[in-house]
Amino acid sequence: WTKSLAELGMNQATSMQLCIDGGYIISFINGLVKTDVNGNIEWERQNWEDIYDGKVIALDGGDFIFGGTDPNSKFILFRLDNNGGVLWINEYEQVPQPFYLMDIKEILSSLFITGHSSQVGTFFQIDVDGPFIWITSDDGYFNFSSFFRSYDDGEGFYVFGEKLGEGFDTDLSISLVSPEGNIIEDQIYNFNNGYDYPMHAIQLNNNSYVAHFFSADTNGFGFNGFAKINSGELVWMHEFENFRGRFSKTSDDGFIIFKDESMTGNDGIIKLNSQGEFEWELIFYLNGSPVQLIENNNGDYIALTSVGLTAIGTVSPIIDPIGNIEINEDEPTTVEVIASGGDELTYYAESDTSSIGVYMDGSSVAIGLEANWSGTGTITVTVTNENNLSDTTSFE
Repeated sequence: WTKSLAELGMNQATSMQLCIDGGYIISFINGLVKTDVNGNIEWERQNWEDIYDGKVIALDGGDFIFGGTDPNSKFILFRLDNNGGVLWINEYEQVPQPFYLMDIKEILSSLFITGHSSQVGTFFQIDVDGPFIWITSDDGYFNFSSFFRSYDDGEGFYVFGEKLGEGFDTDLSISLVSPEGNIIEDQIYNFNNGYDYPMHAIQLNNNSYVAHFFSADTNGFGFNGFAKINSGELVWMHEFENFRGRFSKTSDDGFIIFKDESMTGNDGIIKLNSQGEFEWELIFYLNGSPVQLIENNNGDYIALTSVGLTAIGTVSPIIDPIGNIEINEDEPTTVEVIASGGDELTYYAESDTSSIGVYMDGSSVAIGLEANWSGTGTITVTVTNENNLSDTTSFE
């Protein structure tokens, strides 16, 4: 299914999260919409002041935090209950103006907020009930995008950012931060001898992270990088040309990312395995700028763009059962494979013995025996669809 933001009474979506009831909370520039699992509105809160860089998160207890910068350049947070009732609204004078919000995370009953103030990297901690705790702004960094808990010593945090390098270069940094907000040390990464800009990162477990960044040389030519870092060591890194919006981890420990090719119309999503390697892609017109991808509780993927919300079901091929057969040496046999689950199905068959010859003719398996051979063998048939998803069955 798909829903336009006009249907939801929204304009210019900015973020989305999965809720504990299986629905979705979506922020836009002047409010929030809560929907059920099928995108139907349950409640909405609109006509707030425009929050152009707003983000919403679902707290562990079911409430919501919505924050961003208001038209007066002040950073503001709203806390709402799960029915949309406003519990409190706070403005934070301690945050330098103007502040551009990158991310909000809940860690150990606190909110950790990252971004930049006029290209000065800034992050701060706020109690989940609203009181301000501390702030760090460091002009040695352009920006901070994501905050994580540290598991090495049980205390402290890590922040993913963009640090000034030599000349006008910038490097990716993962910085260890004390519980009081002081930067202790940096792990530095530079992939293109130019500019490395942090987009979004998530923590997998302990001190393992997966990060999306943009890397460009001094002439502005570059790529979107997708990398895994474990305890400061780069585990793997892959390059993509058209990677936009926020990626998400999937239930099988893989990842889903947006493919944005508005010039060619080959928009859609790409599924990667746990090593960041390509598994399959679904092509469809996104209609709007990519914002965020999540996997819902049904195993479907929910794609939010600036103007619409789309649910994508990943349908795998299904092969009808094939019964065992008995054939004679001088009577070659053909078995028809019946399968569903895709517009373009590819068929493949193999035998576990060289005495049984098989080849595919469309969806039919042609079977022949070696002269003077008698015995039993197993033939395995695999059907793959256009999204690289497959099903397998065997018969004797």
